[in-house]
Amino acid sequence: MLDYLEGYRRTLQNAQELVKVAELAKSVCFGKANSLLILAVEEAVKAGMIYSRHFDPNSEEPSFDKYFKDHKFKHNATNAIERMGNLFEEMSNVMMEPIQQKIEERGELLTKEEAQEEYTKAWERLEKFLTALNAEIDEGGLPDANDNWWNQANDKKNKGLYVTLNKGTQKWETPGDITERQYQQSYEIVTGFINRIALAEERSKEPWFQEAYRKWSSEKEA
Repeated sequence: MLDYLEGYRRTLQNAQELVKVAELAKSVCFGKANSLLILAVEEAVKAGMIYSRHFDPNSEEPSFDKYFKDHKFKHNATNAIERMGNLFEEMSNVMMEPIQQKIEERGELLTKEEAQEEYTKAWERLEKFLTALNAEIDEGGLPDANDNWWNQANDKKNKGLYVTLNKGTQKWETPGDITERQYQQSYEIVTGFINRIALAEERSKEPWFQEAYRKWSSEKEA
């Protein structure tokens, strides 16, 4: 039986190593370093999809093979996953931050009865959050998730690796045209995304996440 957890860990490690190589490469050429960052995020989205197979063996992803072959598909999928990552991060904050704050203020863990009461309140907060989110979506969709960057990522990756001729301007374009500012933007977006994927294994073990996923799955199948 294929070990998806091992595949996730190996792929995530490869993504993290590509970021480290990009940090070394920026002293030579920001364009080439930028391309390595984009390759890293391609690996990260693949790691995320592999982990989803480990977390839910019954899940079916008809486009699974595309995560290994189609770069443009991975960029589009990464954008969607980033949106979901932002959403789950907000959900986690809504539910757990007040509880964590209460524990820190008291300097000790909650009793079993207090924990149950706080857990009930956390689900009430989440329901209010999702109600407000649905209203926001009805008015115009989820907030921007670096759409412009993701839409241009594959093109930027190629420009960071190859010399090309811009037929419109009749000028040569080289990896050196990628600026430090563009590299830094990529670095922040890519490392933020990879960090979310790196938390997948830990986050998926949290009871609230498992319960939220169970409810989401049952509603999707209904």
